[in-house]
Amino acid sequence: MFFDNYKKHQDARLRSSLLWEYDLDRFDWDAMQTVVLQRVIERGRITDFYAVLNLYGLKAFKEGVKNIPSLNEKDIAFVCILFGIKKQELKCYTQKQLRHRDVGVPTPTKKNQRVKPWKSLSILPQAPKGDVKNCEVIRR
Repeated sequence: MFFDNYKKHQDARLRSSLLWEYDLDRFDWDAMQTVVLQRVIERGRITDFYAVLNLYGLKAFKEGVKNIPSLNEKDIAFVCILFGIKKQELKCYTQKQLRHRDVGVPTPTKKNQRVKPWKSLSILPQAPKGDVKNCEVIRR
């Protein structure tokens, strides 16, 4: 794994700019683990990863990543590849799949296949055909 040598970097410190909106003097690192991990994954440098791995440990890091509620596709792939986690184990991935299923948006089945969600949604209102005279104009 890429971060196997994190214990050699005990001097690594987390940049305060990642958690700019919090008072780090009174920050509860254990209670806010999910926020810390998400920020480091989304915006962190390698020294930030070393700092967080030293703070929580590799096992707790992996378990904490699984509970992050939202990550973009690139960050999901990054975490899965570097830490050997299956994307189906990630809360953010399973929630995204549930959202797609509940709304009726199909997921791509083939590699590089594009999905046009607006074509599959039947909940969108249909405009009347040819009946333009009866449409109201809303003025503000």
